Amino acid sequence: MRTFQRDGFDVATAGSLKEAHDVAAEFGPDFAVLDLNLQDGYGMELMAALQERRPGVRIVIVTGYDSIASSLVALEAGAVGYLVKPVRAEDVVETLLGRNPEREELAERPMSADRVRW
Repeated sequence: MRTFQRDGFDVATAGSLKEAHDVAAEFGPDFAVLDLNLQDGYGMELMAALQERRPGVRIVIVTGYDSIASSLVALEAGAVGYLVKPVRAEDVVETLLGRNPEREELAERPMSADRVRW
């Protein structure tokens, strides 16, 4: 939260899906960081509501449970990024703003055969 505030974002937080819907309705964010798994639901459930309320909202999904299927669902639903925990707040900010130099570096380094099999 402090990193986002330091970078000039107005920040509102929510600890549950219900709370997130309430905050989104009141706050109308231009940017959102959603956890894939919330205590009372699935963060992806909030994406459509955010996009309907605020067309053009930039959403990043963060998760502790990385899977190709869930990342594809998130990106196809309109998320601008899908990051696996632990993730640095700076990386989330860069992804939200569309300037992630690490992604370009990763694209230049092919995955090992073990990683591809995994």
